[in-house]
Amino acid sequence: MDRQAGFSLVELLVVMTLLAFLSAILLGSLRFGARSWEGVLAATDRRDSIAAAHRFLRARVGGLVRSGTAGAWAGAPEIAGDAREIRFTAPWLEALGHGGAYRFRLWQEEDRVRLAWRPAGARGAGAPDTAGERTLLADVRALRIGYFARAEPGRPAGWTAVWADRPAPPPLVRIAVDFEAPAMRWPPLVIRVQD
Repeated sequence: MDRQAGFSLVELLVVMTLLAFLSAILLGSLRFGARSWEGVLAATDRRDSIAAAHRFLRARVGGLVRSGTAGAWAGAPEIAGDAREIRFTAPWLEALGHGGAYRFRLWQEEDRVRLAWRPAGARGAGAPDTAGERTLLADVRALRIGYFARAEPGRPAGWTAVWADRPAPPPLVRIAVDFEAPAMRWPPLVIRVQD
């Protein structure tokens, strides 16, 4: 019997079927790896945005501009607010094109923490309008702001939810944020306000 060398059709079909199964397994693993990578990147981005918000708020609230200081609004308090909103005057960075004193407003709007700013003093002719507003944090369930009050006659020292019509800024401001996702955490932020 004279038999030619080679593979039969059944052998080729078996090999092709095995290759198809291996390819499907490999493709599923690659897809799972890509989804995991995207999840890690998203979590890192959220953590970075929380850290950036922390740094920004610590620098701005901690460095208030006093009333009557050049660039501050005449008669405006350095800081005022309640448990859901805070308004304050603070310097902004020259390097970002926002030099001088600015009025900031931080508040919660639906599921976002918003930040608005505008120059606190008069701008010269032709100066760019550097007012703006943006979302600082998203997917927020609650924003809570507290102000530490020094002891005064008839009032003990302690945390209060409202700061208005006070002759001096609070020595400490506490900003707490609760996110919709339990995995997202806002580290405690207590800011020492400069004297």
